Amino acid sequence: MIKSKDLRLGNLVTVGKDAVSFTKGGPVVLEILELKEKTAAFRQLDHCEYYKDLKGIRLEAFHLLAFDFIETKGEYYFNDFEIKLKYNPVMKVWVVFFHDFNHQVFIHLTAIKSVHELQNVYYALFSDDLKYEYKRFTQKTI
Repeated sequence: MIKSKDLRLGNLVTVGKDAVSFTKGGPVVLEILELKEKTAAFRQLDHCEYYKDLKGIRLEAFHLLAFDFIETKGEYYFNDFEIKLKYNPVMKVWVVFFHDFNHQVFIHLTAIKSVHELQNVYYALFSDDLKYEYKRFTQKTI
């Protein structure tokens, strides 16, 4: 089973300060196109980066809006209210809930910090990828 912190194709990540892309002023948001033994290839680059140089992108509210979540009173909903995310400022994590329609309750699933963790949780639940437009995703103003 996929874990939220795993890397997989389509995940959005960034690179650390020692990476080739960082020193060349490359794109901040990278989509994984191919996973190799020690490196990953990206849609936005003509070269690979080592796994050790990859970093998760800290999940923020504007990312959720770019994934078409709906914000209501500080909570973010997706897929006809099947998923709910709420930020916990004390722990500095997003708490993920799944709506159990049979019992009309939200069940706590996990806590996440990064964009690719959200992508992986969604994939584990629905066997599908969260859809987004790259340009919209990289802009702070939606």
